[in-house]
Formats: sequence, structure tokens, C-alpha cells
Amino acid sequence: MADAQPMECVYPTGMVERTIVLHSADNGKLMVGEAVALRLDMRRNKIINNPDNQPTISISGTKFATLATVIDYCTHLAGLSTPENFRSQCNKQTHFANLFNLVQAAHHLGNKSLMDLTCHILKYKIKCKTIETEKELINPDACVQRVRVAKRLKRDSGEGKCIESLLKNPRRQSFIMVSDCEDVLYHRFVASELGCVNRKNPYIDGYIQNIIMSSKLKELEDATAHLGRVMAGDRSSAESLGPNVIQRLLDILRSDSDLFLKGRAMDVLSQASFDKCRKLMEDEVIPALVNSLSESVDEALMALNRLACAFPNCIEFIIENNALEAVGTIVDSDRGVDEYITYSAKFLAVICRNYNLPVEKEREALKISEAILLNPNHSFRNKARACYILSYLSHKNRVQIKQEISDMLIDFIYCGDTLLAGSALGVLENIVRWGTSCQVEYFVKYTKLLRCLAKRMLCCGRKKFQKQASQIISNIAARGIISIEDMIDLKLVKPLCSLLKHEESDVQMEAAWALFNGINECTHEQIDEYLESGNCSESI
Repeated sequence: MADAQPMECVYPTGMVERTIVLHSADNGKLMVGEAVALRLDMRRNKIINNPDNQPTISISGTKFATLATVIDYCTHLAGLSTPENFRSQCNKQTHFANLFNLVQAAHHLGNKSLMDLTCHILKYKIKCKTIETEKELINPDACVQRVRVAKRLKRDSGEGKCIESLLKNPRRQSFIMVSDCEDVLYHRFVASELGCVNRKNPYIDGYIQNIIMSSKLKELEDATAHLGRVMAGDRSSAESLGPNVIQRLLDILRSDSDLFLKGRAMDVLSQASFDKCRKLMEDEVIPALVNSLSESVDEALMALNRLACAFPNCIEFIIENNALEAVGTIVDSDRGVDEYITYSAKFLAVICRNYNLPVEKEREALKISEAILLNPNHSFRNKARACYILSYLSHKNRVQIKQEISDMLIDFIYCGDTLLAGSALGVLENIVRWGTSCQVEYFVKYTKLLRCLAKRMLCCGRKKFQKQASQIISNIAARGIISIEDMIDLKLVKPLCSLLKHEESDVQMEAAWALFNGINECTHEQIDEYLESGNCSESI
């Protein structure tokens, strides 16, 4: 702006004795009366007398156009204009950026009354705008500036707190925080900048009141849907759900309402605070959700899954209400479509990961996972989820895996799907580590597990697979079931030696342990002989 021509504007001075020149940040000049200048709340010692006897004030951080609007307001305060003129001028501002700039200038200049007036106008405009209008007004480059201005507003202006609520609320048509807009890249950043984390959404009480008081289907659907979305974005809002609203949602579940409304009610119930309403959740909410599996499988399973993830201490009560048996019925029945299998496998994986099941429940979970694996119509992804369930159940040999399932796990390594192969490796790793000697000997003598590891896993280039394969070989060798001679015959030594040069230290360590366990019972002469025969002495 240094090369730009100076912009000049002269304001009426009334009966004031002298005129003061204001210099804006972009080299503009505004000539105002001293009374108007002093309305900027600037101290007199900031007025500098130039050699030409022309007093000036340099105002950094405020551009010409914004400063001119500020001077209009100060002119009105000095009694040289009417309040209606200035208010009408502000109301004509159609761009939020101009209003934010005006607020920022008022804050920078310390003009509290101007900031309050502009905040009042800004609050009204934000509140009344529609989503379509705001999409046109969004300027991503100015988002950071607007957020920082809003942070100052909530600290320095009475209207600022209301503006902050409008900006951060996902259900209001705010040009920053509208969840339905496509321009949501700044959503999380803006929320953190405004300090919106763990702050109560001001519209939650309205949604809750509609749920409790309304009898109209449309209002109930909207209120439960909005409340579920708000709670999903802010877990602290779960504290707002008291016994009254939980009881109302339970009444909806038990009524003859349509499945959509019941689904939204289950969504909200699953996000309620288990610790706050423990007795009600134990005695009524969890049984109601389990009973809903008979008519709304996907919604009920998602609700139970969400509840189990958020509050692991409620899993015990989910199991006591025979949720596993209900899931087993879904998997075995004609309703066991792939979508339902997905929800069932996810739910079962969460239960097995977060809770030590009783023996009879472990058998039920094992039965369900085996049913998913043995059904050829289920997708690879659902079979991978079933493998994850088996990996949790097989930890410390809690359950015995059938030989038919063991053979299938080895076939999964050859299938080409990395997700399924990785989950199958996890189960096999648990079996050779925690299983009986008979189980491990079966893998070595009657399956192609070790040759599969040599061909597919040790040389695949994936760190996770290489590490797991080395651990499986190491555990088998540690039991004394295979020796270094067997490892050479199975062509395991050479790829293991190559892993000793791997860039990841944990892969190197597992490969070294596999070799060490293989040669542990050998003499030095035998080790040298075996390594020479395997062409690996140089690598070692």
C-alpha cells in the first residue's frame, strides 16, 4: 500500500476549534474535528503536532474503509449526526466480513459502545441468515480472523457470548458451524479456536423439551435426530439427559411408533451417561435395547455397540440380558444378511475385547464367529471381523479352535486380502503361543502353515506380517517342535536372516529370536554345519 495514492475524507467539525488528520494503516487520510477524534477514546498525548502545525494521529491495524465507518459513529456521538443515520448505515452492510472488520476496529481502538452496537447488529444478522445465503458469504480465508474476533467478543462484549453460541451451534444457520454445509473443513478448528469443547449446546434444552412435551410425530423425529447428532459431536452433553427424558425415550421404544422414530430414540439412549443414571440404565434401558433386536436389528446393534464402547462397565448387564444369544439367532436365521452380520461382528468384537466373558458366553461367542467364517456367502471384511473375535477368545487359550477353522485360517493367508490375512495371522499367533502342544504339532505336521509363512509372509514387505510370522516361528521353535535343521528344510532360515537387516528394530528382534530358538539345543559345530548347508553363515 506504500505506492497507493492517499485516500482522503473530510468530516464536519462543527464548532470545534481545530482539525485533526487520522492516518489509516493503508495510507488513507481522514480529517475530523478534535471532538470526533477524541471520541475514538484515544489519549491526547497520541495527537502529534507536525511542523506544519497540523495535528495527526496514526492508527495502525485499521484500514481506511473501516476507519471511516468508525468515524461515522464517533461523529454521531459528538452530536454532529443522528443515531438513525449510523444504525441504518450498519444495517445496510450485507457482508459479514465488513461487520467483523468494524467490530475488530472498535476493539482495537477501545471503543466499547461501538463494539456493543455492532455486536447487536451482527447477532441479529447471523441469527436470521439462511444456509443458502451463508454458503455464498463464506470466505475461508477470513475464517481464522472471524474466529479470533469472536473470541474477543465473548470476553469484551455482552452480546459476544450470544454471537459465540450462534457461531458454534451446529443446528443454527451459522456461516461457520453449519453441519449441513459442504464447507465444513474448518469445523473442528473453529470449534477449538472458539473454546467450544465440552461447552453445552444452547439448543439441547429445546430438543429435550420437545421430546418430553410433544406428541406430534414430526416434532419428535426432528428433536431426537437433532439431539442424537449434537450428542455424537459432544460427549459431555450426555449429562443433560436426566431420568425424565430417558423414561420418555423408553416409552417411545415400547409404543407402536414407527421404526425410524424408535431408531432415533435408541441412538439417543445409547449416548446417555451410564454412570449418571446407572439404575435406570441397568433395569430398563439395556433390556429395552436388547428386546429391540427382534424388530430393528441394525439400530439396536449400533446402539448396544456404542453403549459398550463408551461405558465398558455396562457390558456385564448387556450380557446378562442375553444379548449374545439374540445376536446368535440373528446370524443363524434368514435375517442374517451381510449388513446385519457386520453389526453383529462389530458388537461381538467390542464385547470380547473389553470384557472377560464367562465360559458359557465364550462358547456362544465362539459359535457365532465360527458360523460367520463357515458361511461362504459372507464378505471377506466380515470374516476378518470374525477372526478378530477369535483372536480375543484364543488369548491365553480361553477357547479351543476347531481344526476345520484352523485350516481355514491358513487358507486366508493365501487369499490376497491383507485385512483378512492379518486378522488370521493374529489368531494363529495366539494358538501357537497359548495353545496345547497337540494343536501346535498339528500345524507343523499336517498343515502348510510354515511353508505359507516362508513364501507369503516373511517376504511380503509388510512390517506387521513379517513380525507376526517371525513370532509364530519363534514360538513353535521354543516348544522344541522344530529345530534349525527343519527350518532349513522348510526354507525359513534364509528369509529370517534377511530380516536381521531390516530397518525396524522390532522386526530384527523377532527374527533373531526365531533363529535363536531354533539353534538353542545345538552345539557350535552343528550350528556351523547347518548354517553352511543353508548358505546363511555370511548373513549371520
